[in-house]
Amino acid sequence: MNPERETRWMAWWSTALPTVAASLLLCSFAGAQANQENLPLKDQIAQHEQRLADAATAKQYRNEVTELNTLGSLYRQAGNMLKALDDCNQALQFEKMGNSQTGQAVTQGIIGRIYSDMGQEQKALDLVAQALTMWRQMGSQAGEALALTNMGRSYSNLAQEDKALEVLNQALPLWRQAANRNGEASALDMMGKVYSDMSQGAKSLEALNQALAIWRETGERAGEALSLNNMGRAYSDLGQKAKTLESYNQALSIWKEIGNLQGQANSLDDLGRVYSDLGQKQTALDYFKQGLPVWRESGNRNGVALDLNDIGRAHADLGQPQQALDFYNQSLALWREVGNHRGEAMTLSNLGRAYLDLGQPDKSLEIQLQSLPVWREVKESRGEAMALGLIGMAYAKLGSRKRRFLTRLAL
Repeated sequence: MNPERETRWMAWWSTALPTVAASLLLCSFAGAQANQENLPLKDQIAQHEQRLADAATAKQYRNEVTELNTLGSLYRQAGNMLKALDDCNQALQFEKMGNSQTGQAVTQGIIGRIYSDMGQEQKALDLVAQALTMWRQMGSQAGEALALTNMGRSYSNLAQEDKALEVLNQALPLWRQAANRNGEASALDMMGKVYSDMSQGAKSLEALNQALAIWRETGERAGEALSLNNMGRAYSDLGQKAKTLESYNQALSIWKEIGNLQGQANSLDDLGRVYSDLGQKQTALDYFKQGLPVWRESGNRNGVALDLNDIGRAHADLGQPQQALDFYNQSLALWREVGNHRGEAMTLSNLGRAYLDLGQPDKSLEIQLQSLPVWREVKESRGEAMALGLIGMAYAKLGSRKRRFLTRLAL
């Protein structure tokens, strides 16, 4: 998968669509989120912080654990990864003290998801593998299916598509045996994404159409919009831009209907990228700018950072590298604040490209040399290759200044 597209997809998936989460997360905190999907994240967080305080005062430890897990999930969506980890680790300690294997498996799955959003996929896989063992020991088909689906996501993020398909194909019959239709749809949706990453558009659409039919059967509007969004990407990969726009606009209508701000912002960004691919750069910029205040209202800082990056890229495409730098620097600061290393690497690479456009190859090289170890840290080989290519371009443009620059670096 293209590393920039991968980062966009990660920011999208990290919205976590509370209604879908309620079907998958096998514990009471998901249901609490499901009833609030129309509320901005900051309002949901405020409500659950108050519930946590009330539970602690009343010494209702089970409710306290539920609220800690809920807040961990919400803070993850908002991009506050350190707070998310802190809350979930507190919940995990309670679960261990109470010897609750189910609770530990659920919480470790959430912590794994947080590390995945931070680009630390191996740590995520280790945690989810532990949860998988617990679910199997308890004989929970739905829990096992959930863990396998999450492993598929991490393998996909690592560009290990064969492993992703392997675990997703294990998850799918388990969801069916557990009679969990939304879980089945989630696995099919993920398979569609993986096939798209492998440039197998026909297989991608086949899986996504199956997921879409299930979401509609169960009345899960958020899931329906999610699959329509992913179908848009599959059509885009196949070069069918008219169908791409149709799918994204259908998804956008649903997001607006159910009041899901993160979904709306994501679809606006996706529409912007299609118009960018069609060469309509100003229209693309207009869509990105529409999405930015919606991301901000939603409270999802990963989404804000991503949109700022996309606005920067649109300015660069319009031949406005200085404006691009301004937005890239805002994006970079936010990626670092939320601890999203994959996003940080992507925006550093874009910054380096902008400095090349400004005729500053020495500054470009300096920036790309910062991006390279971050790409390696998140084990994104395509991003690493992109950074190396840009380093090569910067070297070529340095000319006679190359030796002086390298000497300065050595000093």
